[in-house]
Amino acid sequence: MACSLAADLAAIGRVSSADAFGARFRFLYLFVALAAGTRWGFERSILLAAVGHAGGVAAGGVSGRLWLGGGIFLGRADGRHVHGRASAWRFSVTANRRHAAEHDYLARLTGMLKIEQGVTESLRLMLEELARGLAATKPCWFSAMRKPNAFFAWTAVVGQTERTGPENLPLVRGDAFLLDQPDTSVCWNQMNGTAVGFGWNRHDGRRITELPRMPAVVRQALRLNSILAVTFDFAGQPAGRILLANVHRRCLPQDLQWFERVVRHLAPPLENLFLLRRLRTRAIEGERSRISRDIHDGILQTLLSVDINST
Repeated sequence: MACSLAADLAAIGRVSSADAFGARFRFLYLFVALAAGTRWGFERSILLAAVGHAGGVAAGGVSGRLWLGGGIFLGRADGRHVHGRASAWRFSVTANRRHAAEHDYLARLTGMLKIEQGVTESLRLMLEELARGLAATKPCWFSAMRKPNAFFAWTAVVGQTERTGPENLPLVRGDAFLLDQPDTSVCWNQMNGTAVGFGWNRHDGRRITELPRMPAVVRQALRLNSILAVTFDFAGQPAGRILLANVHRRCLPQDLQWFERVVRHLAPPLENLFLLRRLRTRAIEGERSRISRDIHDGILQTLLSVDINST
């Protein structure tokens, strides 16, 4: 940028070295170019300047040095414009590719949440994919509130394929999953010794100095060095946390922001998954009750018929 500015100033100095008439023409020339660029855009003003430059050279009405300097200045401006357009195009392509990759990743995560394969298996696959996305090595947790005094906790370990059911835990252990401050998105890059982390309010982005921390007993038992934690909502209310532990590299604020976007995207399909499970459970309970009533009524009718026949 500095070199380009220096070259432009040198070109203007070259133009300024023209005679008095050339100097007066230079100001008129620049004024017309500025007015054309403001009214018609950069591309048309460049084309107009090129036509005017060629016409001036053909007419030979002013000093050749002026037109030579103006041509240099014009060529550099045109070249800088082309370079800027190429840089903008490369940036646009890179941004589009990044957006497409993130869209595909989110679609893959959403596709893992299927009621046909069960809630536990769906959550295991989703947590494993989240862990791979940030290169986390330790377990990932999905904790969901069930009652005012209890919650469920699912655990998934990268590479572990066996299915494990959720733990039903009392809410007094919610600090182990950072459920005591649900409005805080937090990242701890180092949890042992001198803690290093950052976080903010997930609603307004305001930085928080006193971040929630896992109890030392939990950190030591699970051998946790780092963790990312983000809250998800059901029906507009905090419903639980998703936590990723022991990421291979030092996490940046951009990583926590990415994690927040992923969790916000997953919240609606997760809510649908739990609603479908609840509906299926109620349907199964209703069918069992109907079968039980049919069996009960059938036995009563048989016993009544036997009693009548015996009398």
